Amino acid sequence: MDEKTPRSASSAIATATASLWETLRPYAGRVVVTYYVAVLFGVNDGAFGVILPRIKTHYGVNEAVVSVLFLCNTAGYLSAAFVNGLIVHRLGQSGALYLGASSHLLSYILLLVAAPFPAMAVFMLFLGFGMALEDAGVNVVVAEMPYATTLLNLLHAFYGFGAFIGPIIASALFADSLSWNVVYMILGGLALINLIALFVIFRRISPADLTHRHASTPPTDPSSTPIKTPTHLLRAAFSLRVTYLGALFLLAYVGVEVTIGGWVYSFLTEIRGGDTVRMGPLVSLYWLGLTFGRVVLGWVTGKFGEKRMIYLYLVVTVGGVLVVWLVETVEVDAAMLFVVGAALGPVFPTTISIASQVVPKELFASSVGFLTAFGSGGAALFPWLTGTIAVRYGIWIMMPFSIALVVVMFAFWIFIPSPKKPAEQLAAKEGALASSETVVRVEGESATHKTILHNFLLEMVVPTASMFKNTAAVL
Repeated sequence: MDEKTPRSASSAIATATASLWETLRPYAGRVVVTYYVAVLFGVNDGAFGVILPRIKTHYGVNEAVVSVLFLCNTAGYLSAAFVNGLIVHRLGQSGALYLGASSHLLSYILLLVAAPFPAMAVFMLFLGFGMALEDAGVNVVVAEMPYATTLLNLLHAFYGFGAFIGPIIASALFADSLSWNVVYMILGGLALINLIALFVIFRRISPADLTHRHASTPPTDPSSTPIKTPTHLLRAAFSLRVTYLGALFLLAYVGVEVTIGGWVYSFLTEIRGGDTVRMGPLVSLYWLGLTFGRVVLGWVTGKFGEKRMIYLYLVVTVGGVLVVWLVETVEVDAAMLFVVGAALGPVFPTTISIASQVVPKELFASSVGFLTAFGSGGAALFPWLTGTIAVRYGIWIMMPFSIALVVVMFAFWIFIPSPKKPAEQLAAKEGALASSETVVRVEGESATHKTILHNFLLEMVVPTASMFKNTAAVL
């Protein structure tokens, strides 16, 4: 009996792995390229927090002025949020991704030349616009694949991995006395690969393949009038509670995530007096925690319920930020940054997953595209506000400011629609036989999530932890 149990467990994992590969093989190229986009976004956000003090010194400006870069980035994100649906309607999802990737690459080339500060601010607007189009596109593409919840969590985990290595790259450049704009040379090379990869993968995919839904979205009322024009699509999508409340919730969430990731390096070096080179890898602990949360806690969130677990994560976030703020020990701060990152990790993909369950399929691209692009504007808006306020009160103000944003998130989350429970979804489908088949599919996805998690931990998290250990030993 004891011998059969390991064999049956091993057989189940092998079966789940084989089933996973057969199901996802047609989507393999899309998975790889969308995850690469996420890594690029993470490197961008992670490195920017480390180079920000150097930019401030280079241009001879204070926190309020340098924060204008965040503000212009916000303008780019928000403008993309409102035109994303129209661009997708005109150019298709592939065309929107090409446009976003082109704007992304061009912005890095322009930022590389270290132009006068007003010009740099304009370049950040184009960067925000391009990244928002890509961000919306990759989330929609992944959410329309099989095992969408699992793949979305891993998509955002790869963002965390990129943000983990971003500060390490920037710190290594500073250790070699290189200028801050060399970071944009590296990012430009990565963005060029990104544009080529998107074109190679998506040029062979028909628009119909990008709009086929695999998630269990509620059926549209057959008696309703068909929605055809992009204006009607946007209007109908905005009328959904999950769209406008979810967008505001994600705006605050991304604001917290990037305010901490972007300004905590300044907090550790200016308030805690940390070494400017050693603090970069410590900031990476925050992004490593974010990755951990999206891989490991993503499964926990699905198991125990999205709504209640997000409440718990928000409470843990407040507690962790309080510790970083009040405990004047760098080692404790570093540990708490990992905890805060882990608690924030599952929030974004969980929100997208809920939207994929409650939004009608014909509104999905418009709703989730707006959710993602508008929410991502928080990556620039709230760090800008933080820098502006910090001019008067000091960079420590980022801590109570982040806590206030989490409280706002908590209030919005109360009104986010709850997804149907698995039992309700099964009952709404076709009958006893269909229900039993769906149970098998749900259990299969759970097993698949465990298989993906196992492989991810072996192939990525363990080597990454080893790399960080070696970096810390050198420092």
